[in-house]
Amino acid sequence: MVDSPLTNGACVQITTAQWAQMEPDNATPWLYEAALAARRKDGRAVDEALLHASKAKSLRLHDEAPLRFTDRDVLRPDNPVTTMMAIYQLVGIRAALPAPDLLAVGQYCGLNGPMDDSRRALCNDLAALLAERSSTLISTQIG
Repeated sequence: MVDSPLTNGACVQITTAQWAQMEPDNATPWLYEAALAARRKDGRAVDEALLHASKAKSLRLHDEAPLRFTDRDVLRPDNPVTTMMAIYQLVGIRAALPAPDLLAVGQYCGLNGPMDDSRRALCNDLAALLAERSSTLISTQIG
């Protein structure tokens, strides 16, 4: 993972910490913050970011945003070839979007790590977030 989930454009000027402040009920920026803290070997910051992520109402990547630019006439079932090409393009756009780095969650809640009652509760909350309040299939499966 890079220091910012985006690599160019105006959004690159927004740090994950700023994103977390703008959208505190979205776990995604908190998961990025946890991954960055893990790379810095800052255990306290990992704990804090994962705690915020575990309490978030959702895990949203805003991956539905490209659909706003889709020409609805192209997606009508009148022409199946055109519809399939549009779907392929949308899948490609979605595949190119960065996903939050869940490695910090795996390391924090992994089988080999210490597991006291507070960590177990936090990991259960993170699992519920991923399984029940995520907008991505992979996060749901990991949860």
